[in-house]
Amino acid sequence: MFRTELKIDPSPTKVAIDNKILTVGSCFANSIGTRLSVNKFQSIVNPFGILFNPISIVKNLTIALDGNLPEDGGYLEMEGIHCHYDLHSDLSSSSINQLKTLVNQVFTNVNRQLSEANFLIITFGTAIIYERVSNGELVANCHKVPAGEFRRRLLTQKEILAAFEAFQLKLVEKNPEINIILTVSPVRHLKETLVDNSVSKSTLRLAANTLTQNNEKIHYFPAYELLLDDLRDYRFYADDMLHPSVAAEDYIWNKFSVTFFEDETSNLVARWNKIQKALSHKAFHPESEAHQNFLRATINELENISAYMDVSKEIENISSQLK
Repeated sequence: MFRTELKIDPSPTKVAIDNKILTVGSCFANSIGTRLSVNKFQSIVNPFGILFNPISIVKNLTIALDGNLPEDGGYLEMEGIHCHYDLHSDLSSSSINQLKTLVNQVFTNVNRQLSEANFLIITFGTAIIYERVSNGELVANCHKVPAGEFRRRLLTQKEILAAFEAFQLKLVEKNPEINIILTVSPVRHLKETLVDNSVSKSTLRLAANTLTQNNEKIHYFPAYELLLDDLRDYRFYADDMLHPSVAAEDYIWNKFSVTFFEDETSNLVARWNKIQKALSHKAFHPESEAHQNFLRATINELENISAYMDVSKEIENISSQLK
């Protein structure tokens, strides 16, 4: 025995291929959301950009759920680029009007998805927050504004629970069937120091545990423990020694699949992965009979799976290559 493998009980609540899913939060929300999208799940991936602290995550979700928009007082301009304190710099523009149009579109889409979604996947990144000295407002992103304009502090579990539970009550009123999957990001926030990062992650993990214990619609997936306690080796980290490597992401995705997918969903994903490999095939002789037969066989596979997922663009692309 050279490692301790984390055994996860299969979840009684399953994610199906036709489910609508929204992922929000830290880097894992990007990772898991992207893989869901690539595998043809109906997912919206981190629409606010990467958000690290639970209060900012819940704040944006609540604003979207209520059909509102972020406050105008949160917009700022840095070196000719407009952004918003509640959002990641992925949502930015050289034009304030273009940015507001983009933000309006994002929050409208999230409002719709929250109303219809089967699953909301949330990843907490850090419990360390920054508040504007001028008005006490907590920010999701400092956008390289001088540090002297912010106060840094650690959230308490009580603050996280109060904000999350208030949001969840509103959410179930609008969408009673939605399930929430909570995760804690395994990515260490080294700039906060390893000591403070440890306290921060402990706060997040304790809050997540309390939320899952108190509500059968909230589920915890141990992405944090899988990297730190199961894989537990720097060969499973990227070059920055902070983020998981591709091999680690593959391992965590497989664990997620085993935990939340029915056999039928897993089989569909496996079939789609096989088709994806065929789609990525590059032919040396595109007009050869062998390759044309290969294209026809691929179209046949796509048509067979089209009852379960939208592959119309793939069929159109392959059909255009037939001679």
